[in-house]
Amino acid sequence: MQSHYKSLLLAIDGEPIKFLAHTSGLEFETFDPAIQNTQVMTCMRALKAESHQSSDDEPIIDLTVDLDGNRMSWEDASTAWQFFNLDLRKPDAVEIIVQLSSANKLRGDDLLNIIKPVLAGSSYLIKDTQSADEASYSESHTWEIKLSCASEDVTFSDVSNMRKKLSQLTFLPSRKITSPHMAWQMLQFGLTDIFVGHHESEWLEAKSAPYDLKNVSSQAWKLELAKDVSQFANSQLGGLLALGFHTRRKDGGDIIDKITPFSYDEKRIQSYRDILRHKIHPPIAGLEIDAARDDLLCVVYIYVPPQPDENKPYLVTGSMIDGEFESLGITIVRRHGDASIPVTAHELHAMIAAGKAFLRGQHGADH
Repeated sequence: MQSHYKSLLLAIDGEPIKFLAHTSGLEFETFDPAIQNTQVMTCMRALKAESHQSSDDEPIIDLTVDLDGNRMSWEDASTAWQFFNLDLRKPDAVEIIVQLSSANKLRGDDLLNIIKPVLAGSSYLIKDTQSADEASYSESHTWEIKLSCASEDVTFSDVSNMRKKLSQLTFLPSRKITSPHMAWQMLQFGLTDIFVGHHESEWLEAKSAPYDLKNVSSQAWKLELAKDVSQFANSQLGGLLALGFHTRRKDGGDIIDKITPFSYDEKRIQSYRDILRHKIHPPIAGLEIDAARDDLLCVVYIYVPPQPDENKPYLVTGSMIDGEFESLGITIVRRHGDASIPVTAHELHAMIAAGKAFLRGQHGADH
């Protein structure tokens, strides 16, 4: 099958950039990252000259910029495509089309309320917003935003950064994290800044630094790590332990006030996995340990899903007695409010009784 596209190499502002050009002379596409620092208007004029079209033909020059590095972690590959149109009848402005995704359905008016403040006073004018979901036009998870830009200074990198900013705002419009599972997802997506302003809670605990500090004994920090994770396993909601988030006291509780990332080290994360596997009994089902990275820096998160009542209480091997580590001891803690507290004798008995009742039920079902 004969291709309708041919390779094209253009020098724009002295920078050679690779394009695919349609035989119509009106459609172009590029995967070349060299385009990022090129001015949009300059590039579109160069493509116009290459197309050999005039305004009498009423054509529109189409350019699709497809750079996977522009994609946010929650987006489909196609969402990061950027579309640029130059109407030869109005060659003083370029139409830019970007796509935005939201975790929750947004109405068009709500979307405009999010993006208008960002674009106010910028080089971009909003022309139209349109749902990209065929099922609904009043609410949608995905939207196409049509912008007009007449600035000679705007580069493709500027457009990319603008789209990323809008994408972050529209993905989680309320910026409220209401569950440990949602918090875990946000960190998977690299949205660390969203946590600033959130209070520690029954399911969220933050630490400004990793556990393996040089001025703390190895046994002490390993026990502390296991306790901080097991407290969520013994609670109803599960929880999230976030490392690299500084807190301060406010209104009687601790609130995250800034991100304090530290050097990424895969060995550290693996050591945490090994420690928790050996020190917590029974093993926590669905435990997730990973890092949200930005170049060489990261924050580490440990997600504990809600655990079956029949597996509780979760026990930690070892205890601290009069400031000394006791390897033969056992520690049992749970989360209460924004603090870790010991499990009482009454609670321990209730957990054991619930486990026995479950086992009796399972045994009876087998017969």
